[in-house]
Amino acid sequence: MKTRKRIKMTAHILAILLLLSTASIILSSCGASANLSYESNGDGTCVLTKCNSMASGEIVIPETNRDGEKVVAIADEAFRACKKVKSVVVPEGVTTIGKNIFYLGGPLESLTLPSTLEKVGEKAFYSDNIYRLYISDLAAWCKIEFEGTGHGGNFEMYLNNQKLTEVTIPETVTEIKAYAFSGVKGLAKVTVPNHVTAIGKKAFFLCTNLSEIALGNGITKIDEGAFYKCESLTEITIPDSVITLGKEVLAFCSSLKRATLGSGLQDIGSPIFEDTYELTEVIYCGTETRWAQIKPDYIAKARHTTFIDLEEFRCTGGK
Repeated sequence: MKTRKRIKMTAHILAILLLLSTASIILSSCGASANLSYESNGDGTCVLTKCNSMASGEIVIPETNRDGEKVVAIADEAFRACKKVKSVVVPEGVTTIGKNIFYLGGPLESLTLPSTLEKVGEKAFYSDNIYRLYISDLAAWCKIEFEGTGHGGNFEMYLNNQKLTEVTIPETVTEIKAYAFSGVKGLAKVTVPNHVTAIGKKAFFLCTNLSEIALGNGITKIDEGAFYKCESLTEITIPDSVITLGKEVLAFCSSLKRATLGSGLQDIGSPIFEDTYELTEVIYCGTETRWAQIKPDYIAKARHTTFIDLEEFRCTGGK
């Protein structure tokens, strides 16, 4: 009799444990979804509008909401209230991310983005600390439209889980969009092949470890502040193919010692070399006559707001 009671009690305990285990699995699988709110677009797609302030740890955004609608966008400030979220994974299929999505949120540790992303709002990736940003398609990343003053991120970038220290722009990319690599801390070397024709505004802004840049002969335009505050850069050669050089392209490159400017330049923004205290040599590959026609108001380095003469400036193309 006692044996039967023990068996019965054991069976009850096992049943309870099984129920608890099942409940745990269900909660863990739908926990992220329960913290997220959506708005339907009425066409089988939806926008993630808000993350619950109680969410914590890692948030893996599902590809569809509970109604089976495909998630294609994240609204402005969607994660603003999420002080405890450390990691966010954005699924394939999302094409648009709004502005300030992490503004005033907790300090991010990692962010994973899809290859389908096409447009990113102003300061979308702004966070209080340097975090890890994961992507899977470098060509797709170079083509993203970053709105306003850029994504505002300050991160180490990982391509297919490998930390990005060197970049060679892929063959399918003809233009590096504005702010594409701004704030990428680990980036040390960049190669821009001949198939690239333009480098966008502040494309490499604040890449503080960037020390080597090789620019191809297909580039015709380098936009404003493209290499602004690349503090480890010591020299650069602007190829003869470049026609337009935006203002402050090399401003605050505090280690820059030598710059070579191609003979094809027709339009140079002013100033070029603001606060480049180490700069001692600028070489222009065209003629002195041509330089007199195109030179900007300020060519020399600056000490605060006062521009001073270079130790050496020369034209190599003759008179």
